Amino acid sequence: MTKLIALKTRSKGKSIFEHDLCVIKKLDLVNFKASLKVESETYYNKFYKVEITDFNDEDNLHVSCTCPAADWQDICKHGSAALFALSQKLANLGAEEAQMQAEAIPAGTQLLKMTNIEETVIKRHLNSEDWPKARQLAYANRAQITTDFNQAATATIIYKNEKFDIFIKKVGAKQFYSSCSCPEGAESMCLHRACVLLQLKNKNGERAFELMKDWTDYKNQLLSEYGFSLTDDLSGLFDFTMEGDKPVLKVLDPSITPIKDLNRFVKTELQISPQNKTINIGISGQGKNKTDLEKTQQNTAKYGIAYLFNFTRTTDLPYFSITPILGKLNASETALVSHVTTILNVSGNIEFKEMPKFSENDYQIIQLCKELSFTELYNYARTKLRVTPKVNVWYYTLSAPLKPEDMDSAQTTAFWQYVNQKVRALFQLLEDKITYSALHTNHLSINTIAPIEIKGTKATVCFSVSEKNGFIELSTFLKTDTATIPLQHAKSTANGIMLQINNALYLVDNHNQPEIFNSFVQKPVVKVKSSNFPTLLNNVILPLQNHFEVISQIPLNYSDVQIEPRAQLYLKESEEYLILQPIISYNDTQTEPNNGSDIILVQNGQLIRLVRNREYETELRDFIMHLHPSFAEQLPETEGLYFYIHYNDVMMDNWFLNCFEQVKNRQIEVFGFKQLSKFHFNLHKPKLTFNKVSSGIDWFDLQASVEFGDISVSLKDVQKAIIKKDNFIKLEDGSLGILPQEWLQKYAALFKLSDTKGKNNLHLSKVHFNIVDQLYDEIKEANVLKELAEKRNKLRNFDKIQNITIPRQIKAELRPYQKSGFNWLNFLNEFRWGGCLADDMGLGKTLQILTFLQHLKQQKQSGTSLVVVPTSLIFNWEAEIEKFCHSLTLLRYHGPDRHKTSIDSFKKYDIIITSYGTLASDIEKFIKFTFHYVILDESQSVKNPETKRYKAVRLLNSHNRLALTGTPIENNTFDLYAQLNFLNPGMLGSIEFFKEQYANPIDKHNDQERVAELKRIVYPFILRRTKELVAKDLPEKTETILYCEMGAEQRKVYEAFRDMYRFKILDRINESGMSKAGMFILEGLMKLRQICDSPALLKDAEDYGHESVKLKELMAHITERTGKHKILIFSQFLMMLALVRKQLKAHKIAYAYLDGSTSPAEREEEVRKFQTQPDCRVFLVSLKAGGMGLNLTAADYVFLIDPWWNPAVEQQAIDRTHRIGQTNHVFAYKMICKDTVEEKILSLQQKKKLLAADLISTDKGFIKNLSKSDVEFLFS
Repeated sequence: MTKLIALKTRSKGKSIFEHDLCVIKKLDLVNFKASLKVESETYYNKFYKVEITDFNDEDNLHVSCTCPAADWQDICKHGSAALFALSQKLANLGAEEAQMQAEAIPAGTQLLKMTNIEETVIKRHLNSEDWPKARQLAYANRAQITTDFNQAATATIIYKNEKFDIFIKKVGAKQFYSSCSCPEGAESMCLHRACVLLQLKNKNGERAFELMKDWTDYKNQLLSEYGFSLTDDLSGLFDFTMEGDKPVLKVLDPSITPIKDLNRFVKTELQISPQNKTINIGISGQGKNKTDLEKTQQNTAKYGIAYLFNFTRTTDLPYFSITPILGKLNASETALVSHVTTILNVSGNIEFKEMPKFSENDYQIIQLCKELSFTELYNYARTKLRVTPKVNVWYYTLSAPLKPEDMDSAQTTAFWQYVNQKVRALFQLLEDKITYSALHTNHLSINTIAPIEIKGTKATVCFSVSEKNGFIELSTFLKTDTATIPLQHAKSTANGIMLQINNALYLVDNHNQPEIFNSFVQKPVVKVKSSNFPTLLNNVILPLQNHFEVISQIPLNYSDVQIEPRAQLYLKESEEYLILQPIISYNDTQTEPNNGSDIILVQNGQLIRLVRNREYETELRDFIMHLHPSFAEQLPETEGLYFYIHYNDVMMDNWFLNCFEQVKNRQIEVFGFKQLSKFHFNLHKPKLTFNKVSSGIDWFDLQASVEFGDISVSLKDVQKAIIKKDNFIKLEDGSLGILPQEWLQKYAALFKLSDTKGKNNLHLSKVHFNIVDQLYDEIKEANVLKELAEKRNKLRNFDKIQNITIPRQIKAELRPYQKSGFNWLNFLNEFRWGGCLADDMGLGKTLQILTFLQHLKQQKQSGTSLVVVPTSLIFNWEAEIEKFCHSLTLLRYHGPDRHKTSIDSFKKYDIIITSYGTLASDIEKFIKFTFHYVILDESQSVKNPETKRYKAVRLLNSHNRLALTGTPIENNTFDLYAQLNFLNPGMLGSIEFFKEQYANPIDKHNDQERVAELKRIVYPFILRRTKELVAKDLPEKTETILYCEMGAEQRKVYEAFRDMYRFKILDRINESGMSKAGMFILEGLMKLRQICDSPALLKDAEDYGHESVKLKELMAHITERTGKHKILIFSQFLMMLALVRKQLKAHKIAYAYLDGSTSPAEREEEVRKFQTQPDCRVFLVSLKAGGMGLNLTAADYVFLIDPWWNPAVEQQAIDRTHRIGQTNHVFAYKMICKDTVEEKILSLQQKKKLLAADLISTDKGFIKNLSKSDVEFLFS
């Protein structure tokens, strides 16, 4: 390659290759041809096809490329990159693998390299326009797919009325063969194959092909639980069926027992303690002569009592009942023959329809029957055992249910002890009594019962061991007074207390081991392969001999052997716990570290006894026990056989890694990692390496990598894990890498507050330079280290915000809090931080900004700053600049003529002012200029990061940024994100991080800890002073002109009426003089003032529309800019007040209302409501009706929608709130439409302000004082 390619071309090609932009589409190792797809490193989504032939012969090697440069270069940079990729591929392929591929790749197939079904690989090999189509087809399940156990899938797709056949097979750890019947089937990834792969992934996950593999090992694993494998003859013993995604083992012979289940038959650690043993209670009178007890009644009817056992109720405890019944006796008085009825009524009392023959014993038996009834046992469980049934049935009936799940283990044991005592007492009394068993029916008659004999002797449990046909059988038997009967021929009931054999009922002698006996009731015959006899012997037979008779047909002759033990640790999981099970291995024989008996097993055909090293076993158990403080507490419960720890504690204080480091040092083998479904850990600690750190205007760029041993992970995945508070991360091999606590403490802030760019890049705002500073020792770049040192020294020497002299050009006396704001802006400027000035409305935010900009100009730091405002505030800014600092040059970039202004002309001005709408429309022009400052007024306008406005302001280039708002948070905490992200990009991390870390916990759960944490972060960058906070610095009232700019429709109506009245009035003045034109002037002014409010106020027949800039601006102030303050709104026009009422209702804002038609009582109620109810924020008042006699001190904001002729009348309205009792400072806003009669009236008021107020206190008074030139001015 060195000879063939120029050095510069080779270098470019290597860069393309290293950025992973080459994909080998076809590799022919027989004919030495290769086809590659190379992505352009310059143009997005641009690909070139590179063909390489004769790559085995350097002299004849030929490379072609579809790029333009290939026409004049022998080998272009894409061809160079392709050669690098091919060289690496050939190097990775060993000779044997290369030969295998040359022989194995079928004709017409494509080789796809990926571990599992990876969307990124599929997308890279597929044409970009086919990718969304493939996903749509996959989601619609358009492919008909069949699979086999050879990890192959065959599918058909009908697409655009054409059928395509697809075949895909996984042939290696990272290789797939695929083919399709479409024309491009053998050349490249096609739409149809992509659909099949995606559909398989959607259904079974990215490892879908793993489910199609040969299940031999898996089946052997299932069989191994029984001691078998596929090499054994399984006929009649086992079978396999497919259920879901895996084969399931079916056991045909139920007596074959899993080896692991042998332990459950005899649990010696759960032996019943002496106090829990069954106690036989005798009945008084037992043993007396029967003839002495019987008191025979004279009864010629020959009726008798019998006792009916019912075993048909299998769900309610105690699973049986015994009912005394009455019936006519046969001649020998040994059975009932007819007229069978119960002798207990619904209340449980004896009620004879016929007088039977009975004895004293019958009274005792009937009492025991009642005590064993469902109702009485239910009451016993509730009152004596404190059982609370899960089914809330508290009434007393004969069928009151008591379920096994209602009781815990202690209550269950006590319950069955009680039942056992009663049943044994009953059996002693029932001898020689007439007894029956109920058939499966609810009807009682002689035909629904069958005789049953009550045996006074017990059925004793015993066992037999024999060998048959390669199996060892452990069989359970019952020895009765007459025979030895297999347990499976008997029917157990009442938790193993009674057994029915044929027509006889026995009590069971289980040697006080009910758990052992009941385990064999479920499986009377235990069968294992002969090779597993030692396991059966150790786990079942030998422990059984401690309690029962065990007859073995197999002799047990063994010799003692001592073997060096080996320590092992098995990991398992159960629900929310990780289980650690210590095991001792003696060669291939494993046992738990306990004080159990020695191990008998078969070796070379002989039984041997392994003598256990109990000292070693105890040491292992103690070592494991001390790995966690809770393990010692578990010892009484688990006896050291296992220990468990909650998943939450596994990660805490780096316990897992520290624990297994100790285990590894002790040379204990660890098993079970791969079998853990929830926890599959990587034992390496993570290592973060910084490969390169660079510095930009606002950002630090860090190229870094994180590795767990030899496995690397993307920084994005680490960031997601940290944001979700996961202490681990899934690695590419399926294991989990743990993020230790000390690692998180060092690096968590870096990942939380950074943007990830690509796999290995972090983008961190310079606001968080301290985070990078903490990594000082890990950074190599000298320029970054120098910058960090400079900023660190600047902050170290920072004592407090300095007082800055107010520029002399500012024509205003700044109040103390405004001076503090000005100083704060200079502090931010010093450190190049953006900030949000969030003072309450009316506190002079604009003046503070203008003072700051003038200071920068004075300090020669100035450049052109951009101020972005809502359209309605453009004129207010212009007025403020003219009023306070006309030395700042201003350009209004707004309106249809703005396009005449070139971008180069911006630098001539100190301030460019524009609206949000204009900025979004002309953003391509704005981004070509770098501003000194970008300042957003009413910055809550960009609170939604998805809007066009926000995206536009984020594109602007500037040295710094500021924002102004009276309501930084309107609805929820997330309102802060976009504003602060504009000011200091990356300051609050990603959107997902901010929502997860702050917005959701604060807004949904009122998490005060997160509130405090967020305050600490944003505190230096937001300055907010409320009216209450700076009350001492404020005048009693502040009056401001609020300029409004009409929209096009409203302006069109206004100008039409203005021109009409101007012509009429001036014509009348010329004809008749000023004195005769007064009514025309008054009518014209009234119409124009109404249009300034809204054309809807005009009462003409024609509809002039409802556009109203004042209404829009007023609602913006109420909902966005005045917080929870109370507001007075005055208007001369009732129709305007009606429009405002309609908007308030639409926004669900409570209000009070008063006009001239309001009665005194209603007037008083409206005032009371506004003054006392916190949610009543707005009071609408007719200017004339509310001008006098009102005391509305709850309000501190006043809006005058339409100006009055006389300022004195307006002052009276403002004084409704600014009067005795007012504790707040009042802000009054006079709403004036720009370039209208309202602005001109305001100008005339200033001009004639020396006139006495009473001379122009009325409409006519105002008109009388107008000259012809005044009229021309008003209607111009």
